[in-house]
Amino acid sequence: MASGPNILGKRAFDYGNDQPQKRRASNHPGDDVSTKSNPTANPNSNMETTASADATTKAAPAGADAMAAKLKLVHETIDKLTKKTTMHSVSIRSTTRIANGHVDSIQRLNGSEETFRREIRTLHEERKKTTEEISKLSEKLDLVAKENRELKLQIRAVISQNETISTVCDTLHNKNLYLTSEVESLKAIVDKLVHQRSEVKTYIDHQDDDLKEGGQAGQSQAEQNENNNDNSKIESAERGHAINAGYDSAEKCITVAV
Repeated sequence: MASGPNILGKRAFDYGNDQPQKRRASNHPGDDVSTKSNPTANPNSNMETTASADATTKAAPAGADAMAAKLKLVHETIDKLTKKTTMHSVSIRSTTRIANGHVDSIQRLNGSEETFRREIRTLHEERKKTTEEISKLSEKLDLVAKENRELKLQIRAVISQNETISTVCDTLHNKNLYLTSEVESLKAIVDKLVHQRSEVKTYIDHQDDDLKEGGQAGQSQAEQNENNNDNSKIESAERGHAINAGYDSAEKCITVAV
């Protein structure tokens, strides 16, 4: 809008303001332009002024037509410039509306940008919280892994102890088998000792019978054999006591083994 008047003024100056004195001469044929524009002119030049006025009066119709043509051209130019100015005004208003729309769009974009920035800050905060939670979960996972390793070590220790216990059980089983065989051997020995004790008892009984028969045969012979018999009895008794002691020891061994 500011450029319109400048262009109009320039055009008006180009077409209408280049010869202002001639327009005044055409509007006032009887006036002397130089005298009116310069009232202090030299009075001695009246003759020249009168001659110039006569010439101007004769040329007035031609000058008026030229000036009218120029005025018409100026008016047409003014109309064209007015139309252009109007078009420029419309274009400027349209451009202003578009610019205002762009300003609104920019403001909306600025608002959207601020919204995006807030959302990005929120996402950054959530990411920070998520990172912290992941760190905590990683620490818990490390603790669980450590506990898992400790449990594996404990399980391995229990398995080792179980293997040791199994070995001990096998050893005890073998010892039990060995002791069982030993008990059987001891039972056989005890049975043998019992049998020997029975034989010794029978032998002692036979010796007593023989001593009784020998006493009836003769007292002297009995007296002679008394010491021998006493010694034999003592030896037999000692053998019997030894056998009984062995039998008792064998029974105790069997009881302990069982």
